[in-house]
Amino acid sequence: MISESRYWKEPLLETAKVLRSEPLLENLDECDQVQIEKEVMIGFYSIRKLLDTVKVSDSIKRMTITLTWFENKSQVDILERHDLDKLYDLSKGHEETRKLRFICDQFIHSYVFIQSADEKGRLNGFYFSSDKEKNNKLYFMDATNVITIFEKVGENYPTKAIQKRNDITGAWEHVACE
Repeated sequence: MISESRYWKEPLLETAKVLRSEPLLENLDECDQVQIEKEVMIGFYSIRKLLDTVKVSDSIKRMTITLTWFENKSQVDILERHDLDKLYDLSKGHEETRKLRFICDQFIHSYVFIQSADEKGRLNGFYFSSDKEKNNKLYFMDATNVITIFEKVGENYPTKAIQKRNDITGAWEHVACE
C-alpha cells in the first residue's frame, strides 16, 4: 500500500537526472553499471506499484511508448543471454507501441538486460526481454524514453480521484484520477 507517493516518485526523478547526464559506459566500472541496472529496474517496479493506486493520473496509466524490437534467432539460455548478435537479428528492427504496464513487466522480469552505448560510448538505451518473451523478441528502449517516463511519473501528483461503490459487490471502483 502506497500512502505517500513522493517516496516512490523522488527516486525516479533522481535516476532520470543520472541517466540524463549521459554517463560514459566505458568509464563506468562494473559496480556503476550494476547500479544503473538496479535503479532502472527498481524504477519500473515503483512505476508498476504506482499504476495500481490513485497516486498517478489516468493519463499516466494510459501512456504508451514505441519500442524497437528484434526477432529471436536462437534459444536464449543463462550462459549466452548477453550474446545479442547470436540470439537476435539486430540488423532488422521493428516498431511496436506498448502500454507502460507491459514495459514495466518486461524490465521487472527481464531475463536479458543490456545497457547500450552510442558511438561515443555514452549510455543511449537498454536492450531487455522478460523470461516469457526472451525466445520471441528483444526490445530496445532509448534512454531518453526511460528518462521521460521516470520524469512524467515522478512529477505526476493527481489533485482529484473519483470512485464509486459497485451496486452489486459493494466494493469501491476506480472511475477517474486527474
